Amino acid sequence: MGANNNLLALNHKQKVFPAILVTCAGHKAFEVKRTTLEIEPDYNFKLIAMVNTLPAYTLGWWLEQKFKIPLKMDKDLELILRKGSAESNFPVYCNTNEEDIYQRWILVGNKSGNGFLIPEQKVVDYYLKLEGEIERNYYLSVLNTLKEIPGMQHYFDVKPETLKSRINLSEL
Repeated sequence: MGANNNLLALNHKQKVFPAILVTCAGHKAFEVKRTTLEIEPDYNFKLIAMVNTLPAYTLGWWLEQKFKIPLKMDKDLELILRKGSAESNFPVYCNTNEEDIYQRWILVGNKSGNGFLIPEQKVVDYYLKLEGEIERNYYLSVLNTLKEIPGMQHYFDVKPETLKSRINLSEL
């Protein structure tokens, strides 16, 4: 059995498609088509960037106290940010509330010894990702309450679709 990569022209009205022509001794040749499915991640979530001097576990504790949500330490987010570089680990704390309405809170660090989760926002220490049914008034109250956390120097709403490295957030 042999395999040849050829471009197969169907006729003058149809486009040229790449195909693999497979031949078997004594059998008729047949075509194998390849299809690539590309899935765009869903960026339908709220994202808050935070500049804070506290370690991740302390910030997680303060979020628990202020918002009455139990955040649990999750497995670190492990990414290779540049080809040939070492793996970068980012701390992750998360909570899922599925009682009345689905909500998921994820606190993730932006800084690692090897780089940044979102390199275009190097000043940011943490991101708070809010997934699920988040009403506007509730979201505004979350933003307003963040200023009460010690060490919170600055925080702001981020539109995920505007970030160049937004694909890193889809790993959470």
